[in-house]
Amino acid sequence: MNDRSSRILDYISSLSPERKPVVVELDELLRECGGDIRPSDIKELALNGYLKLLYSEGETFCLQPTDKKLPEPVRDAPVLRTQAKGGSFKAGFWGGVLGGAVVLILAIAVFFIIKTL
Repeated sequence: MNDRSSRILDYISSLSPERKPVVVELDELLRECGGDIRPSDIKELALNGYLKLLYSEGETFCLQPTDKKLPEPVRDAPVLRTQAKGGSFKAGFWGGVLGGAVVLILAIAVFFIIKTL
């Protein structure tokens, strides 16, 4: 959720402290919550359970606030940087070569055993 969602939810909750349905116009939301409000913001809040959208007709919405609260904004966690050591690449490379050689030797051994039978 974003800042627009928070402003819409706060405004609707202030209109209906008892959590009763309230009818609002898009113009009213634009005026009270800022000029960047879109109808899709209201529908997103309704789909996620923060508001009940009882009906919408053009630019008129009947909304009922729910008890669900918006999550707190997540702060970016610090990124831990690790350096890959050259030894890990070498170990993986030589492990692959050795594993391939073992498989090849086993295949040749099975071939000669089957051929001699």
